[in-house]
Amino acid sequence: MAFLGKAEKQDLNLLAEDLGLRISDKMTIIDLKNIISGSKDYEEEFVKAYLSVISEERVERKTEEKIARQHAIKQQRETHEFELEKLRLESGLHKLRLGTESIRSNVRRASCAEEDIFKLSN
Repeated sequence: MAFLGKAEKQDLNLLAEDLGLRISDKMTIIDLKNIISGSKDYEEEFVKAYLSVISEERVERKTEEKIARQHAIKQQRETHEFELEKLRLESGLHKLRLGTESIRSNVRRASCAEEDIFKLSN
């Protein structure tokens, strides 16, 4: 019966509910332990095994939730990195376009200047 005193309160709450016992949120671990062990259907080996299953499921859920949170954070980070790289590439492309326009403008000016010089020399 000492195993009941070592259990998490949430596990004892679930165990008591599954055993059909009336409980309240205000109950302490000791209250839950006493109500479970005092139940007419209390069978120590069954309760011990069932509490173990409840505890393992809770730990497994916590682990799965942690993995899911880590995965979501990783995905979010990758999305942000992708967007940042996209912005860098777009900025580089914009600079190239500006450079190309500047070169074209210089070529046009040089071409016009050559035409003016050619006209003046003729």
